[in-house]
Amino acid sequence: MDGITDPRNLGAIVRSASAFGATGVVVPERRAAGVTAGAWKSSAGTLANIPVAQATNLSRQLKAYQKAGCFVAGLDAAAA
Repeated sequence: MDGITDPRNLGAIVRSASAFGATGVVVPERRAAGVTAGAWKSSAGTLANIPVAQATNLSRQLKAYQKAGCFVAGLDAAAA
């Protein structure tokens, strides 16, 4: 998840991702919301069941996951 700076949004997105079958999420190491008390509260406990990984370079990490055989999905709110 790139560009998520509000921990409450992070928690809500993790909750939604889990509902759609995600088995983990990746967040950037810098300039991003962390897993805080606010994120835990807004995730309604989902953060206890879904791993959150931090990546130094998000793009490179996602490519590595794809090479390892993981399904990677990307969404863009500004897309047509």
